[in-house]
Amino acid sequence: MRSASSEEISSSRSSSARSGAERSRGDGRSAERSGGEAGRAAGQSLDPTQKAQAEQLRAELAALGHGGVAAEDEIRELAADLQSMAIQPPDPDLVHDLAGDLQGALSDSSLSPVEMAQLSQSVYAVLNSAGLDATEVQVLVDDVEAILLAADVSSSDVQAVVSSLQDVAGSVGAAAPPSTAPTSSLRSRFRRLGGR
Repeated sequence: MRSASSEEISSSRSSSARSGAERSRGDGRSAERSGGEAGRAAGQSLDPTQKAQAEQLRAELAALGHGGVAAEDEIRELAADLQSMAIQPPDPDLVHDLAGDLQGALSDSSLSPVEMAQLSQSVYAVLNSAGLDATEVQVLVDDVEAILLAADVSSSDVQAVVSSLQDVAGSVGAAAPPSTAPTSSLRSRFRRLGGR
């Protein structure tokens, strides 16, 4: 299988970011109403490998807490898969935390298929967010937050997922070569906030 170029990922993430911003402006319920069009737009800009990975992520997220697998095994498997989906792998400990937070948030929720597809596309985009500026990444994180809130996930679980996504995005941004990261990158923002 061929690896997706940074340009292709950036294009698909920007499309997802724009559609996420449109959905997150509403009352939370707008996530599902505009999801079909936004999901199609983001999905069309993914290459076949990316589409397969996003679909794999959607299936894994949908199965969380419902497959009879022990929670820690589920988290470990999801973390390994999330790590492998990233073109520029983030810190494995942060990915494990994200997997645990997703498992906690989704194990008792009932997202619609459209919401699950949107969630998986946004998480996938954050995993591959090296080179995006902080605003674009924040739109993706806001998208995840809006989707989870619309699905009546507890605010503490939503905040845990949001925090983990921001940490993973910072890790991906921190790992980006200086020549590919814009000056307003997450790495700079993370350092201003007192990070590494």
